Amino acid sequence: LSYLRKNFKDFAIISPQQEESVWRPDGPIPIAWNTQYALQEGMQVIIYLDGKRHTATTQQMIAVPNMDRGEHSVKAELRDAKNRIVATAEPVVFFVRQPGLYNRAIVNPNGGG
Repeated sequence: LSYLRKNFKDFAIISPQQEESVWRPDGPIPIAWNTQYALQEGMQVIIYLDGKRHTATTQQMIAVPNMDRGEHSVKAELRDAKNRIVATAEPVVFFVRQPGLYNRAIVNPNGGG
């Protein structure tokens, strides 16, 4: 396990970034992680959103639909085939923003109504 911990010490969440404002009023929010080495057989990443376990994956990016406006946190754990924690990514706090209604008004450059 110690060699795994050494190899995967760079395990981190790369998107969203710390304190990032994500403008995605309609689409899912991408959450991505990265590490220098490929996952070994049986390894998986556990993604936690706002303190609750969200999903287990081997994909480097997941898309989270229907996130409410406001502050959110994401953290991740890399686990080996025996479900032991190999690495923990630093938690990332990010903000989901939505344009106000005034930003959605369509401006007609030709005037008229």
